[in-house]
Amino acid sequence: MLTIRVALLGGALAALAALTRPDGLIYGAAYPLVVLIQIRRPTVRLGVRAVGISVAAFVLIFGAYLTWRRLEFGRWTSLPTVAKGQVPPDTGSLARAGELIQYIGALAGIVLAILIGMTMVRPSKLRSGMISFLVPLVLAVVAYSVLAPDWMGQLRFASPVWPLVVIVGVFSGEAAFRHVGVRGRVVLVAALIVSALPAWNLFSGYSDGFRAAPTVPMCAIATRPSEVDNAYADILGVRDGSLLAPDVGATALTSRLRIIDLAGLADPTIADVWANQRWADLDNYVFDVAKPTFVELHPPWSVVTGLTVDRRLPRDYVKLREEPGHPEITDWVRKDAVPSSGKLAQARAYGATTASQVMARVGAAPRGQCGATLRPGQWPI
Repeated sequence: MLTIRVALLGGALAALAALTRPDGLIYGAAYPLVVLIQIRRPTVRLGVRAVGISVAAFVLIFGAYLTWRRLEFGRWTSLPTVAKGQVPPDTGSLARAGELIQYIGALAGIVLAILIGMTMVRPSKLRSGMISFLVPLVLAVVAYSVLAPDWMGQLRFASPVWPLVVIVGVFSGEAAFRHVGVRGRVVLVAALIVSALPAWNLFSGYSDGFRAAPTVPMCAIATRPSEVDNAYADILGVRDGSLLAPDVGATALTSRLRIIDLAGLADPTIADVWANQRWADLDNYVFDVAKPTFVELHPPWSVVTGLTVDRRLPRDYVKLREEPGHPEITDWVRKDAVPSSGKLAQARAYGATTASQVMARVGAAPRGQCGATLRPGQWPI
């Protein structure tokens, strides 16, 4: 564990985790903590060297990315961190760790803690190995606790917690089972069954609920606004246009338009607006600076930002489509991007027929397919 190769890998993998999400930064401490917890007098020198190499590898990789982010976006922090109003943690932040216990059930949490305790009180090779999993598990719990609460559900920011919990639970359960007698094994089995049943019911409920109504289905976003607006752009002859929309993940996979992120996760100016809740500044930026060719509006984004009631929307844009039964869900195009009344009528007819039919199908089957391949410029299938 104290070799140069392992130290480099530890720092590099932590840096890669930090590149994927803002909270991934915390895993830069994983390898150093594991080493420092297990360091002994004969290995102090090797341990300090390994920690230094790991930290250097992490800083080199993540520091290069941080420098690029500063040059590209003009800030050290990520845009999602800014837009979501992330604030420094306080002593009350760690209380959110209780949400994880509620998610898996109190009995399962208690049994897991007992199994871990039984493994860690007895010196063994397994105990040393368990530290390598417990440290990142604790870091994952801390990361979840200090992040701003997420509206998406399913505790998605706790994703690293669950595989680590499974690994720790399996190893500690096997160790505890091996070191107790027959009566102890009977008690352990009974405890596992009693704690697993409520957890199973909880997870089944979560799974069934999410399967029936996914929060934001990928194919729904890939279809609208992205593919529908590709069709609008082709019909109207727009070759170099832009699209204002709040959902940019799947949109970026299929849209041939330049995307302006209404949620601020990929736009520095709008990220600052969300951080400070200055909606008048957002409206001014959208209508007077960004001037998107197409605008896709739906709650809650359109309502919170006030774009739907700004007088410049009907002044500068013409409505292409309104969701049947949902007048708050609309598609717009800039008036100066419309070449003729005939083309406008053609785009509106497409929106009222094909686009509405496609979106109705997507709404009826939110877990439906949107094609084997997603590529920029495609229309809905």
